[in-house]
Amino acid sequence: DEIGEFFRIQLTCVSAGSGFHQKLPEKLTDFQKKIVRRMLENPNITYMMLTDDTGKSKEAVRKNIQKLKSMGLVSRIGPDKGGYWQVKLPKENENF
Repeated sequence: DEIGEFFRIQLTCVSAGSGFHQKLPEKLTDFQKKIVRRMLENPNITYMMLTDDTGKSKEAVRKNIQKLKSMGLVSRIGPDKGGYWQVKLPKENENF
């Protein structure tokens, strides 16, 4: 909306809460899908939180995140402390 010399922009955001589902690519392992879902639920999730949530070792979590990064599905935005995970799913895999 234009208001005199100013304009207003309204942004809407889809919450990762209840009712939000995304179909993940079939080529992912169940463990990788679990990691991606946790990142969608909490973009600030840490390696240690993923280790606790999944019951896997920190090294297993690290290796699978590296695979997800190499596939272009996840990336880290910002530093290890204070940054967040960005999940990039192809449009054909979105199911809102």
